[in-house]
Amino acid sequence: MEKLLTVPQVSELLGVSRSQVYKWVHYDFVPYLKIGSLVRFKETDLEKWLSHRRRNGRISYKIQVAS
Repeated sequence: MEKLLTVPQVSELLGVSRSQVYKWVHYDFVPYLKIGSLVRFKETDLEKWLSHRRRNGRISYKIQVAS
């Protein structure tokens, strides 16, 4: 069985506050498990969630400067 992460662990892992993690849970923004009154996270679910939110930078950026 995969180890489940707590809110403080996810907060530290993602570099956000605990309250932000709880907000994400409240709005169903992040994948989580509810076990009784406890909120837990599967690390693989978080990795998949993050990879879907990844943005690739531009290859090049052309700026036209008016002379």
